[in-house]
Amino acid sequence: MTKQITFRAPTDALFAAVQVEAFDGEDWRIVGAQPAFTYDEETDTMHPLAEVAVDCKLEPGDQRLLCKWLHENSQLGVVETEQAVEPEHGRRRRLGGPR
Repeated sequence: MTKQITFRAPTDALFAAVQVEAFDGEDWRIVGAQPAFTYDEETDTMHPLAEVAVDCKLEPGDQRLLCKWLHENSQLGVVETEQAVEPEHGRRRRLGGPR
């Protein structure tokens, strides 16, 4: 299922993009990516986004999400943030055995 998830940038630095990976308990795989800036053609400048909405192709067994924030200046490297996959609204999680 494709789900749009909004991620907050870890700093106010200029990031070129964010790549999202999902972990299903065994493996990590890329599930989405999106530019993390706006571009002003008049001034020829890039502006950082505080939040980035990414369409993520998630599977039912996905447990964790890893965001790789790629700096616009590649010499600064990558910043990683991690979070749990939010359960779908309206779905109930079963805890314990049958009733």
